[in-house]
Amino acid sequence: MGTITPELVRELTDAVAGEGPFVLYGAGRAFSVGYDLRTFLALIEAGEIDGVERLLIELQDLGDLLDTKNIVAAVHGYCLGAGLELAASCSRIVA
Repeated sequence: MGTITPELVRELTDAVAGEGPFVLYGAGRAFSVGYDLRTFLALIEAGEIDGVERLLIELQDLGDLLDTKNIVAAVHGYCLGAGLELAASCSRIVA
């Protein structure tokens, strides 16, 4: 199922920074089941609290960017956690 990873956040940020309308959709059985918590757990276990903060800031920045663009979230299946936050940041949600 579609988890949100740091790489995906960076790729989406780069993609929607351009012009034009966009459709944001998930592959597979769900739109998104949220952020990949294993990433956070690995950073916490390594004592990298600054890394956790950086990831959260990147995710919030992506949400802020989505809020300024003409983006439709095509939601199917589950839409949880950070995935729900991203969908809510879009101009419209189509389920």
